[in-house]
Amino acid sequence: SDIVKAIGGSKELTDIEKEMLIKELEQDVIEMQEVTKRWESDMSSNSWLSSNIRPLSLAFLTLALFIYVILDSSLDTFKILLNNISTCEGLICVEFLKIIELGSPV
Repeated sequence: SDIVKAIGGSKELTDIEKEMLIKELEQDVIEMQEVTKRWESDMSSNSWLSSNIRPLSLAFLTLALFIYVILDSSLDTFKILLNNISTCEGLICVEFLKIIELGSPV
């Protein structure tokens, strides 16, 4: 691929660093393929729960974040740490992207 060629042609990296980067990229590709296989398996399953766990996770995380925002804005003593909000936002983004990639209806 183009990335492997760019790494191979780089003069700033040692040969060992180049090999490590290429191996990491190959491992990432394998990991993404296996995750995709698992998602496809979940979606083709006869089980209602395994087919709908990702949309349900997204709905739960969205609802939880919404409740946090409402409580944070209405109660003076209720404080949410910023890292909790960024964690929830990250989880929602990851779940949303998974659902979009599979084309699953929400």
